[in-house]
Amino acid sequence: CVPYKLLSNILKGFPNAPIELVFDKKTLKLLSDTGTYTIPLVGPETFPVSKESEIRDSIQIESTQLIDAIKKALLFTEKTNITNYHNVLISISPDGTKIASTDGNVIFEYSMTAAVGLSENLTISRNIASYLIQILSSGEECELSYSNSHLFLTMQGKEINAILSSSGFPPYSKVFEMQKP
Repeated sequence: CVPYKLLSNILKGFPNAPIELVFDKKTLKLLSDTGTYTIPLVGPETFPVSKESEIRDSIQIESTQLIDAIKKALLFTEKTNITNYHNVLISISPDGTKIASTDGNVIFEYSMTAAVGLSENLTISRNIASYLIQILSSGEECELSYSNSHLFLTMQGKEINAILSSSGFPPYSKVFEMQKP
């Protein structure tokens, strides 16, 4: 495992030029025309363990569809975090899964067929949603599961653990019901 903050700070100093990454057993070497940096690797046991990992339910979902839904939802979130309109809603039900967001003016909803037995609304922040679309790979099946406080995505050897947002969220179901003729 590589300490993100250290790696990020080092990479900020590099110009826009190719970088070669060389992994040894205990280090990561960054090689470029401007110099060589060595970062010590740390074991996964040094990272914090999730406070709650009791999974309540899970669904199988195609990653390309999930990435597309989240990208579109991010277009309709408030970017300043002044209101609760900066979050993305993942609404899971027996009828399917919906990704929803709003900027206060436009309501966005993307429906998918992935379904689960219980209905659940999961709220993730704009920042978490942005990270997910960068990390996920297109064209793969992934498992989306959740606990009371975390969202878990598992696919092709990757496991992503994200904290759910505890902030309030606009009552989408009421808004959608009002708009139906």
